[in-house]
Amino acid sequence: MDSLVLTNRHLALALKARRKELGLTQLDAASRVGLLPKTISAMESSPERASVESLFKYLSALNKVAEIVWALLTAKTEFDSARMTGTYKPMNLPEQALSVAM
Repeated sequence: MDSLVLTNRHLALALKARRKELGLTQLDAASRVGLLPKTISAMESSPERASVESLFKYLSALNKVAEIVWALLTAKTEFDSARMTGTYKPMNLPEQALSVAM
């Protein structure tokens, strides 16, 4: 399922939903990548307080890092191509919007 993550709350809900989809407890997810269960809990309630490193570790536990990196690379390639051909049209989305497949 694709989710549009626009807010910290959306991210928190998406992280928790993906973990549950995989059948993982917070302890399971934390153990996979060397985080503490309380860190997983904190990211699922206030992800804006997490370090980028911890967030990427958690995304790795949820098997999402490769998909997100690929999406970012694809978006950059499409942007560069559109810019070069003059077909680029800015989207009217908030700057913090990030589309991720969850």
